[in-house]
Amino acid sequence: MPLKILIDGLIFDGYPHGGIARVYRELLPRVADRNPDFDIRVVYSSAVDLGLPPHPRLRGWRFRHYRPSRVFASVNQIRRRRFDNGLINWQPDIFQSTYYTKSPIRNLKTLTMVYDLIDQQYPFLMPNGPGFVSRQAEVTRQADEIVCISHATAERAIEKFGLDHNRTHVIHLDASPVFRSIEVESKAAFRKRYTCGKPFFLFVGSTTSYKNLGVVLRAFGRLRDKTDHWLVIAGHSLQHLEAHWFDVAISAGVEDRICRLVHPDDELLCKAYNAADAFVFPSLQEGFGIPLVEAMRCGAPVVASDIPVFREICGDAALFFDTHDPECLANGLLEVCRSEVRDRLVQLGFVRAGCFSWDKAAEQLGQIYRRLAN
Repeated sequence: MPLKILIDGLIFDGYPHGGIARVYRELLPRVADRNPDFDIRVVYSSAVDLGLPPHPRLRGWRFRHYRPSRVFASVNQIRRRRFDNGLINWQPDIFQSTYYTKSPIRNLKTLTMVYDLIDQQYPFLMPNGPGFVSRQAEVTRQADEIVCISHATAERAIEKFGLDHNRTHVIHLDASPVFRSIEVESKAAFRKRYTCGKPFFLFVGSTTSYKNLGVVLRAFGRLRDKTDHWLVIAGHSLQHLEAHWFDVAISAGVEDRICRLVHPDDELLCKAYNAADAFVFPSLQEGFGIPLVEAMRCGAPVVASDIPVFREICGDAALFFDTHDPECLANGLLEVCRSEVRDRLVQLGFVRAGCFSWDKAAEQLGQIYRRLAN
């Protein structure tokens, strides 16, 4: 009999391009490959394709809404009941949510993955809105097994949510195989196209408040008369950049030396990492930080905010700065421009990146699924 795992793919509906969706795209096919008796179904409702590779034991299970209106509300309710009955009739053994939802079926063993506690640590930012922390805490406490993506996240979740150490496990993540070193010619071609041939620093991420883009812009402004570097900002939320970011850039006097990469695919992002003089990761908090591993795999020296999770992931393969101090960051960027510092960080980064593996993570997750089923 197959071990049936039902996954609520809520994250694919809300954040299909984000880091959490990437986690499942990388992990689930590998879990299915290693466990021929697993049957994994991911439930979602978005019109966006899941992006999961074809696999006989890994399938998307989509609920299609009619367009929202009062006319179709009752029709949607009926169709949803039929859809949920289909889930029950499939008789899954395990339920896992990608973003803190409860099992739609009673008495199922449940697994919850905790990615970060940003909302809990910075409630005034409230990235996910009111009520999220309460839901996150409730779903996590009720889970039979909990997976955290770093020791720093696990320690905070245990402390703040009162979790059982014996049910809380750490599985480190990795970067996609597409991130690797490339030839010198490709690096030069990237600079020629995007930064007029000039060297540059790279920021990757959204403009969400906890990502701390402001400290990068202010630090970069302090370097305007000390270097001819550009700043490249890459991410999936940059198409409609909020007006205040333009104000910060103009106030810093660097508006003419910033390039935005909007919705970059992995190949373009790989070239950006490779061509950068440094990758800057200034977040106030993260659960893991996949871009750190991406950068190290590509040979980009890392300059990161000094928070426990980044120390855990990078070890000695990064320069760290005070998260709230643009002057400290500016000094770090100047430091990494020195060839001896850069070369040291690049070599340490290659070694450190080798500590992470999606295959190892998939093996660990598969073992937890089996323990739950038994």
